[in-house]
Amino acid sequence: KPSESYYSGWFTPKANGTYTLLMNNNQIDVIDYTQYNFGIFKTHYHSTAKVAVGGTPANGASTNAEGLSVIDASKKSNDINKEITLQVLYKGKAIADTEVTVFVADQWSKKLTTDAAGEVKFNLPWNTKYVIEVTKKEEVPGKYNGKDYQFIWHCATYCLPSANL
Repeated sequence: KPSESYYSGWFTPKANGTYTLLMNNNQIDVIDYTQYNFGIFKTHYHSTAKVAVGGTPANGASTNAEGLSVIDASKKSNDINKEITLQVLYKGKAIADTEVTVFVADQWSKKLTTDAAGEVKFNLPWNTKYVIEVTKKEEVPGKYNGKDYQFIWHCATYCLPSANL
């Protein structure tokens, strides 16, 4: 459900398992950022979170055939000092050498780069919520809602809650 600055939603799982929650917005108006030396672009935003209900979590699902997605390939809980494995996909295929940024609420961030399998691995130093972001410019011009654009700017985020949230 959209509000002015965020979306909210809820669900009640009917069975134990691993669920991937997603918000996909490919209907954002063309943005002109030529004043910032970035260009005129159409945005494709995709956000996911994995929820494990009962038992051991499984891999998250690939959920974005038209753009970027971040898959949680960790088969364990998000405990402090445990290694997390994430995979970045673009149009369903793993992408190497892509920058991934990990954020926490106190403005701390860390940049990682995907390996040949599109994966990044890192330990969780704090018991807090982490937000992962990855972006990609798709150099393809087009027209959306009557406005020309030079490229599509894809942005995918993934929310990784702490073990205690």
